[in-house]
Amino acid sequence: MRILAFDIETFPNEVWTWGLWNQNIAVNQIQNPGTVACWAAQWFDTGEVFYDSINRNDPVSMHRNLHELLCKADVVVSYNGKKFDIPWVQTGFVTYGMRPPTFAHIDLLHVVRRQFKFPSYKLEYVVKALGVGEKTPNAGFDLWKRCMAGDQDAWKLMEEYNINDTLLLDKLYNRVLPFITNHPNRSLVEGLVCPNCGSSHYTKDGIRRNKGGMYQKYACSDCGTPFRGNTNLAPKEKFLPL
Repeated sequence: MRILAFDIETFPNEVWTWGLWNQNIAVNQIQNPGTVACWAAQWFDTGEVFYDSINRNDPVSMHRNLHELLCKADVVVSYNGKKFDIPWVQTGFVTYGMRPPTFAHIDLLHVVRRQFKFPSYKLEYVVKALGVGEKTPNAGFDLWKRCMAGDQDAWKLMEEYNINDTLLLDKLYNRVLPFITNHPNRSLVEGLVCPNCGSSHYTKDGIRRNKGGMYQKYACSDCGTPFRGNTNLAPKEKFLPL
């Protein structure tokens, strides 16, 4: 199972406006629409990192390179990707005539929101709170303005920032892996293994009983994911209709 983490950075819409507060921006006030500025990705199995940007490439080629990676992935890992990254890149794909890639998507923001209670769910806060790393420091919106102006030193920092966010996704994914309840089940194709990480190292962890029978429970010795076997341990005659 090939798992790809990816993250994008975008440039904002440039618009004409007469004020700063509570403005209604008409379509004909848009000078330049927002766009994907760059992206970074990493294969979890090899650690290989990829990066592309409109500073390195034309927009079509940049999107095509990301499209090829996403098409190769069985699982894509993001942070707020369902609301942000995926709609941005899909807009590029449809604009440049590319088909939609298909993959299972694990949005770590959804995992963190469902499973934990942090004061903030920003990636910057969560990774520091869990001790898995820190985002690359930068000057905020000034960095984006400098990149938009073609400042090559700013683009170098943007590349470092973008790639580091992707590396943080790898670390955060591994930290919260046993809490991911919608992970594609590796045991469907690999036999009785941890459904999340695929490890064959696990220990028995009691019996799970429900209306349909009894099942052996296990705990993964590598990532900590709890899971159950598929064999019903209860005598079948107990569940025969009367």
